[in-house]
Amino acid sequence: MKRFLRNLFGCLTGSAPARTSVRRQRTAHLHVEHLEERAVPTIAMLSNLHFALQSPSGSQVGTLYITRETSGGLFTGYFDEVVGASTVQIPVTGQLTPIALPGYDEIWFSGSVHPGNNLSATDSVSFEGGVIAPGAATVHGGAAYLNGTLDEFFASPLHHSNTDIKVFGWGSAPVT
Repeated sequence: MKRFLRNLFGCLTGSAPARTSVRRQRTAHLHVEHLEERAVPTIAMLSNLHFALQSPSGSQVGTLYITRETSGGLFTGYFDEVVGASTVQIPVTGQLTPIALPGYDEIWFSGSVHPGNNLSATDSVSFEGGVIAPGAATVHGGAAYLNGTLDEFFASPLHHSNTDIKVFGWGSAPVT
């Protein structure tokens, strides 16, 4: 304490030399941590593709047209359902969800319409399955491939039907 006071009063009166403090700069030691290689799942981009879906017997069931897709995997489009000799166009929305295998996604979509603006009748479709992203398939020119279960439902005051069918189809760009 005595030394402290002497140094303090000496600096104030000018009789003791002022001490300068020299601080050492600390140096940072950088290290690089090596991480294992990681595969990050990404969502297949299917915008502007259509999938002509068929049953295992080879009969045409309908065609899914994906017209718009977000980077998060949400998409909109329409499904042309084959009903006898005619086609019913059903607006659909859906979601692609990545799974652990790169290039493979889960997919679902659904939609409904009142055919011919008949409010007493409803034609709806829903689908759950998987899709192989464009370029991930080793056959069919690397085209996207979709397969799963399609549920078609129709209801009117006189008739209703519900059909679940396994379907598959290769994606292709629309013909312009």
